[in-house]
Order: sequence, then C-alpha cells, then structure tokens
Amino acid sequence: MIAVANLIRYEQKHIDFLESAYLPHIATISLMQDDVYCEPEVSLGDYVQEGQVIAKNSAKNAYIHSSIPGKIIAFQKESMPNGKKEKAVLIQLEGAFTYLGKTRLNTQWLVIPTSQRIKSLYKASVLNTFDAPQMLASQIEKLQNKKTNTLALRLFNADPSIASDLFISQQYTEEILEGASLLADSINAKSVFVLYADANFIAPNDILIKKLFRHIDVYFIPVKTQYYPQGTLHDISENVEHYMTKELKKNTVKISLAIDAIAAFDTYRAIVQNIPLIERIIHVSGNAFARDTILKVKIGTPIQTILEEVGGFIQKPAKIIVNGLIKGRAISNIQSPIMSDTKSITVLSTKNFPDQTQSPCIRCGRCHQICPVLIQPEKIFQHRILHFPLSDDAIESSKLCTECGLCNMVCPSRLPLYQTISLLKEEL
Repeated sequence: MIAVANLIRYEQKHIDFLESAYLPHIATISLMQDDVYCEPEVSLGDYVQEGQVIAKNSAKNAYIHSSIPGKIIAFQKESMPNGKKEKAVLIQLEGAFTYLGKTRLNTQWLVIPTSQRIKSLYKASVLNTFDAPQMLASQIEKLQNKKTNTLALRLFNADPSIASDLFISQQYTEEILEGASLLADSINAKSVFVLYADANFIAPNDILIKKLFRHIDVYFIPVKTQYYPQGTLHDISENVEHYMTKELKKNTVKISLAIDAIAAFDTYRAIVQNIPLIERIIHVSGNAFARDTILKVKIGTPIQTILEEVGGFIQKPAKIIVNGLIKGRAISNIQSPIMSDTKSITVLSTKNFPDQTQSPCIRCGRCHQICPVLIQPEKIFQHRILHFPLSDDAIESSKLCTECGLCNMVCPSRLPLYQTISLLKEEL
C-alpha cells in the first residue's frame, strides 16, 4: 500500500454541493453500449424527447437514450474519451423536458417481479462501474439460479483522485441504500457489506437499515481510504474477510456481486423513479483549476463546455485525463463528449505531470516490492513483450493481478506494466 498523499501530488479541494452543468446546445451520443453497436431507431431530422430510446440492439438487450429533447442533426463518427472513434448521433437542443425539473412519483419496487426489474435495468441502460463498466442487469441475471448470494457496496472510488462516489454517498445516502436493497433482493442475497471511507461517512441508524433491507443482514465496514489500493474486488474481499473473522468471529463469505455507489443510485433512479441513464455525476478537479467541482452533466455534453463552465484554467494544462489519474485516459480532443461511464475529468499542469517517456527496464525491483499480491510485474512484462523465458507458475501468477496500477506508478522507466499483465491474463 501507499499513502494517497504520496500518490496525488496536488491539493484536493473540499466540495460542498452538487451543481448542475449547463445544458449542451448539441449532445453527441455514442451508439456503442458496453462494446455493443446499437442500430438507430430515429432518422435525420426527427424530433426526440428526453429519455427516448434512439438506438438499440435487441439481441444484446442494449439501449441508447437521448439525454435532451431536440432534433437529430447528424450521424457521424466522433472521438470518444475512451480513445476510440465511434459512430454517434448528434442532437440539437429543442423542446420541453420529460424528466428535468419534473416531480417523479416513486414506484413500490417490492411488488415488481425480479424478471421485470432485470428488464427495466436493461432498458434503462444501467451500468455497474465498480470496475470496468458492465451491464448491471446481465450480472444480476447470472446470479438468479444461485441459492446463497452476497452483495458488496463500495461508497468511495477505487481511484482516490476521483470523489464522485464518495460525494453522492454523502448526498444521496438513502437512495443509494435503497438501490442496494433492491439489488440484494433481486439476487436473493443473505448479506450486504457496505464499505465506506472511515473519515468521510457516518453509517445511518438501525431504524433506516431495517426499513430498507428488512430480513437481509447488513454490515457497515470502515475502510482506511487514506491508503491505496483499497477499492479493488481483492481489497474489498480482504476487508470483508477481516471484519467477519476478526471483528465478528464469524466465517467469511464470498462476494457474489460488487457494485459502486453510482450503480446503486442509478438502480434507484431506473426502478423507483423510472428514469433511464441520461446524465452523469462527475468530479472535475486538478491543479490547473482554481476549484474542484461535482457536476450533474447530461450524457453527450462536450468536455470543452464543462471546462469552460468551471471557470477555465489558472495554470497552463499539460494533460486532460478522464476517469482518474491511476487508470484513466488522457484525451487530446476536448470536444469528446461525456459518456455513460464517465466519472471524472482531471486537468494537470506541467508542474504535476511527470515525463511519460518510456525506457528499458532497469531491474530496480520497485514494482515487485510494492505489488499487493507479490507477483513480479517486470518479469511478466519482459515475457509478454520481449519473449523472455518464464516458468509456468510465474505466468499463471499474472491471474492474481488486481490491476491496481501501483507497479506503473513506481516504475522509473514508465512501462505499461499492469496493462501488459491484463493482456496476458486474457490470453491464459
């Protein structure tokens, strides 16, 4: 582990409240959903409503929604924050909103059969962004035939440079817990583990927990998020095991489904409020800004619009990074839009952005020393890239990698270690 203070070399500013971003004049919405292409359901010149399904892939249960009301003005390839050029639909803002500013009547989800809940989650395009984005409905479907399931809910971001999950867990605690309760009921979970940042969250009272979760056992587990890593499935499992065996003197359990706060919140909105995934809550930060901001943003909003809204730069930006410093991606086109899996935008000045030039491994051993699962990233890298010989056991050890990215951070040669190990894992 490493102290977050040694990992993030700029001041993370306190954020008091959620702000709504300006509505985009033109929303650029990708026609890809979880690596699945969706066929447009609309034509050039059509008028669409906020939340309307504008594209779908029925075979894969994938749906794309319009985030704003307006007119379809183009279908064209656009650069996305994931580094890909994807076919997108461009919608020009026009007309009345369906959800924005409207009061919603809450649905009593307990009377909804699990099969219908799954369909609603598919239709609303709810993602589980605990790790790599996945369709949440698909994960629930796979657990339907298991008798004993457990749910883990993480109320902080795995990447400590992102604060969106932590923020909404403080602002929308009851909604997130109700979303988690809905999911726990849908997978017949006997236990729910809620992992929270020990210094930034106060567990709710027992009356609320009993009301939301009824017969399900709920355990609130504090996590020392001032250290990294703490948010991978491996870390969450270790925290649960320690709590169960050391604190409660009980047998440990295997986690069936791990979700983040945003997935639980989106579940609540989709099932209880009948709102599809049309906006994101994102953290805008970095030493190039005068302040950090949490914004509610319509999907399809250009990143440039957001950067202008938060007040511009106080230092010359060197890199704009989407989805965190550790595993995020630097973008070159600030017209790239906010996507359904966007959690943050970080802008760093040259002062805080190190030289990224790669050089040959110097065999310093730092990656091995810092690895939380004690594998040897440099040897696996040399085997996969340079074809150096490596024992079968060492190759198999790559499956233990949690992809926390610590090896990359300490590597003086700036080698893509965890990404290479991830590729090898896929090949095994």
